Parts: sequence; structure tokens; C-alpha cells
Amino acid sequence: MYYEIQGHNIRILGALHVFPPGNHLLPAWIQHAYGWAQILTREHDSAGLDPYRREADGVTPKHWQRYFEYVGSALGPLQHGVEAAFAARLQSEGRTEMGKLENERAFADLLDAVPREAFEAAAAELEKSRASAPADFSKFHSAWARADLSALQKVLSESPLYKIKALREAIFMKRNRQWAKEICSAGRSQQRRLYVVGCLHLVGKDNLLEMIKARGRRIARLDQSLTVHG
Repeated sequence: MYYEIQGHNIRILGALHVFPPGNHLLPAWIQHAYGWAQILTREHDSAGLDPYRREADGVTPKHWQRYFEYVGSALGPLQHGVEAAFAARLQSEGRTEMGKLENERAFADLLDAVPREAFEAAAAELEKSRASAPADFSKFHSAWARADLSALQKVLSESPLYKIKALREAIFMKRNRQWAKEICSAGRSQQRRLYVVGCLHLVGKDNLLEMIKARGRRIARLDQSLTVHG
């Protein structure tokens, strides 16, 4: 889940935003990517979504916020993932904060436009596997740590966020297209630039890597030559 756009001094890292409890070790390829990068860019700052999570009354959670709260309750206790670990290290080293591929308002607008019924359908799908959700998420984490693309492809294909067309288009397709445009517009970077995105954006149909390739860029995979855990 660690790739290079050849000839451009740009790399892309597939991250997990949260981890199961007790799983704090970062794979060697994650550590390598952090050490390589001079400029780090993530999707967005999740804390920056706070002003957009509720309806105009300032009290009622929006339909998408209620869904993500439901996911959190189904998965049980979680701990911060890759981006939080990177942000803490940057702060401790006195380095520049991570940049963003998208602003929080634009992401919230994208979710607002998805019909409420789509999120309700996703919640119903999740409810069917609620009992096994924590164990399934631990398996997801393990597949990610191994950079097992086939296992991650299976996770994606079974995710309600991907199975339901309106959610797939909003959360994956539209953002992948915009990110590919943004990343490719950077051209040849003078500094070592690392883009950190959710790992499921790097597998499946019309994934971010394929969209970057469609813009004429060549991509090489890097994680296979590194030890899984470090």
C-alpha cells in the first residue's frame, strides 16, 4: 500500500484512519514512507468536520453523521490510526503540519448530497454483521498491515459504502477523480511529497492509482520490498 509516481518525487500511501485497540505498531512501509517524506498531505482533517456534522439547529446530527456514529458503536473501542500517528510525530519534531487534498466543507457537501435512504440502507447492511464487526475489523487491519491487496479488495467489495451506488460514487469515485487531478497537477515535485489516503481508495474499480495512470503517469509499488512489521 505504498506506491511511487515514477519520475515525479511523489509517493502515495494507503492508510487506516483508525486501528483496533492494542494494535499500535506501524508496518515498516508506513515508517519508511514517513521518513522519506518532506511534505505530507492527507485527505482532510476530521476535526475540521465538526462544524458541518449537525443540522441548522446545531443539535440534530446529520444523516451521514448518524451513520458514522453507528459504525463506531458497531466496531467498539478504536484508537487513532496512521494520520494521527504522523501528526503527533510532526508536532514532536517541530515540522510543518500535514496538508489536505480536500477541504472539510467540500467533503461535508458531498455527504449532504447523498440521499438519507442510502445511509439508512448502509446501516441496515451493517446490522446484518454487527455481531462479527469487531473481529472483521481486526482482520481488515491485519490485511492492511500485510498489504494484502486481494484481501483488501474483498473488504471493499463487501462494504456498504461501496455496494450502495450513491455512496460508492460520493465517497470513492468522485473523490478519487478529484484527488487524481490534484496529485497530477503537482507535476514534478522539488521536495519529496507523500499523499496519505484511506487504503480502500487504492483497490477496486476506478481506484485512485488507476485514475492517476489514466493521466499518463507510471506507478511502481514499493511495500513488497520492505519487512511487514518494523
